Amino acid sequence: MGRFDNWRSMLDPVLNEDVPIARFAAIWRAKTNGSVPAWRDFDIPDFRGWYGVLLLTDHARANAPFCRLYGSKLSQLFGGDLTGRHPADLFGGRRTTLGRAFVAHLRLVVGERKPGLATFDIEAFAGAAPRSTLLSLPLAGELALSAFDVVPAVRTNRFDTANTWLENWTS
Repeated sequence: MGRFDNWRSMLDPVLNEDVPIARFAAIWRAKTNGSVPAWRDFDIPDFRGWYGVLLLTDHARANAPFCRLYGSKLSQLFGGDLTGRHPADLFGGRRTTLGRAFVAHLRLVVGERKPGLATFDIEAFAGAAPRSTLLSLPLAGELALSAFDVVPAVRTNRFDTANTWLENWTS
C-alpha cells in the first residue's frame, strides 16, 4: 500500500494563524461557548471551501466507529467513499499501522475533548511523499470532525495544498 511510517500526532496544538488548517480550527473555536460544540451548532456555509476535505466520524460505539460524512475530494484522493465504514479503512484498514494510528488519534481527540493535529506522508496514493496535515476537532456526542490539507488537483502525482484548492474552488 505504500509507506506510512512518518505519522506524527499531537493533542491541543498551537496553530499558526497563517496556516490554512488553522482557519478551519477558527470555525470550531467560534462555536465553543465553554464546551465542545455539537454538530448541530454548525451551518453548511460555515464550511465553505472545506466541503470536499471534511470527515465526520462517530465514536459512540467504542469498538465500531464509523464515518458519517466523507468529502468528495477525499474520495478522489483515497479511492472511494467511506461513508458508513470504519475510519481505518481510509488508510488501508484496521490491520495497517496507519489505520490504527489514525483511529487512535481520533479516539484521543474524542476522549480528551481537545483538537488533535497529525501529519503523515501520502506516498501510497501519489507515488511521491508530500506531507499531509490532518486537524481533528471533538464534537459533542462522541463525534470528531477532521479536515485534510492535501487534495489532488487531478489524479496524478501533482498535489495542491488546501490553500490553493480553496482559492480555485471558492472563487
